[in-house]
Amino acid sequence: MAGGWLSLLAATCLIDLRRFPAAAARLRTAAQFAKDTEHQEIAAWRLETEAWQLLTTGDYRRALELAADQPEEAGHAALTAITSGLLVPSNYWRAAEVIRALEARCLPEAAELHEAYQELCSR
Repeated sequence: MAGGWLSLLAATCLIDLRRFPAAAARLRTAAQFAKDTEHQEIAAWRLETEAWQLLTTGDYRRALELAADQPEEAGHAALTAITSGLLVPSNYWRAAEVIRALEARCLPEAAELHEAYQELCSR
């Protein structure tokens, strides 16, 4: 499992450094790991990281389409991350983004996710 998370971390760093081909390779590694192990949380965070890469290149339409395709999955992954106790403060903003997107669509998962997020932030 660490290999999938490390691939996502490396992809995030490479995106921030604008090394997109290397980041894309790391994202493919994470996607394959998630598929092989059926690890839904890594699969969802891989999609989020891919959306981040699209945003940094200014491809807002594709980033929005990617996020819009699977809002329930994004909400489930965010809830899993929040309640796992493994989410670090530097990634809280990512969970907040998912919450805002679900609330904007009036999805029922938003309330539970928002409550879990508030509890996380109060610790």
